Amino acid sequence: MDLARALRTYVPDAYYVGGVVRDALLKKPSGDIDLALPKARVKEAAQTLAKHLKAAAFEMDAEFGVWRLVTRKENLQIDLTAFQGKDLKEDLLRRDFTFNALAYPVTAPIEIELKTLKGQKAQVRLKKLQQKFLIDLKGGAQDLRERQIKLSHSRVLQEDPLRMLRAFRHAAEHKFVLSSSALRQIKKDASLIVQSAGERVQEELTRLFNTPRAYENVILMEKTGLLTALFPLLQEQRTCAECYYGKGGV
Repeated sequence: MDLARALRTYVPDAYYVGGVVRDALLKKPSGDIDLALPKARVKEAAQTLAKHLKAAAFEMDAEFGVWRLVTRKENLQIDLTAFQGKDLKEDLLRRDFTFNALAYPVTAPIEIELKTLKGQKAQVRLKKLQQKFLIDLKGGAQDLRERQIKLSHSRVLQEDPLRMLRAFRHAAEHKFVLSSSALRQIKKDASLIVQSAGERVQEELTRLFNTPRAYENVILMEKTGLLTALFPLLQEQRTCAECYYGKGGV
């Protein structure tokens, strides 16, 4: 299957976005492909693409215009999502971190490498991206090179407080550092984390704890107040048994 050619042929108005572009610039594989395109096109594009890729297709979110395809042979996941806003520019400017506010046209030169393991999801990697076609509105490519996590805009965390945990998880998984401005904003908005669904919090914490850099990021979470916002009882333990443990308590 020449996936790149199929996407150029059947969804020429789409863009590779988010993690698959970020990981391509990091020369790492991704677990799926995210495509963004006009809302009026999502359903038709998903059904047409599914037919030619021999994939199952189903609607994930009618309100936001999200369809998912899973190829039967390779077990590759492809998500097609409507622009969040009137066009690609508005969509990218609303994303969480600068390195996720990147896009690459499906019609631009590219190669797609697939790796499949029996019983597991396919791994995919975009290769030979040409810099002149990369759409980068927030300097995300430079932040990737500097291995920094920066927020795309000041309301990123208010719009979805889970992004605070996601920032630390990205830092742990990719060996990145959070910018000073990101840390200040997390400290300011830490109390909002209680608005996030428990299962989403659990998923982010599990992924964080499964990295070799969990400890240093949990310490940083504690310094921003995010850890005690998640687990309020930890606050009381700061002064618990100081006579035995010393300053800082349990």
